[in-house]
Amino acid sequence: MGMARYAVRRLVQSIPVLLGIATITFLLINAIPGDPIRIMVGPNADASMVEAIRAQYGLDEPIHIRYVTYLGNLIQGDMGRSIHFGQPVSQKIAERLPVTLLLLVSSFTFAIATAVPMGVISAQKRNELPDHVSRILGLIGVSTPSFWIGLMLIIIFS
Repeated sequence: MGMARYAVRRLVQSIPVLLGIATITFLLINAIPGDPIRIMVGPNADASMVEAIRAQYGLDEPIHIRYVTYLGNLIQGDMGRSIHFGQPVSQKIAERLPVTLLLLVSSFTFAIATAVPMGVISAQKRNELPDHVSRILGLIGVSTPSFWIGLMLIIIFS
């Protein structure tokens, strides 16, 4: 029973975190300079067309109303439409999810396949050369930015 209570408590604690993430995301998107409608239709569009599209997307509403609408849509799973692709954002995420999961599983498998043997060897050869080498490699792996490691792996294996 203690584990179920712990899981429920952690689930309830995640609600303010998700609300905070949604709020920060909304505020950052609205703080970006430029007009998304002008980007969508181009700089030479007439004002009536821009206002019609602004009304269609609800961008003519005050920010607090847009925020409530944004949260309501997020709760329903509606992340809006991509201005660039003209498709629902959730559809674009779903299209890319299989490749993302493949990358996740591949990297996790590689991490386990290298970390477990290195840990076993380090435990067996405590304070000897293999232990020092695995410790240094682990420290380098943790300290190096992942984007740089990714770029180097692309260069090496491509």
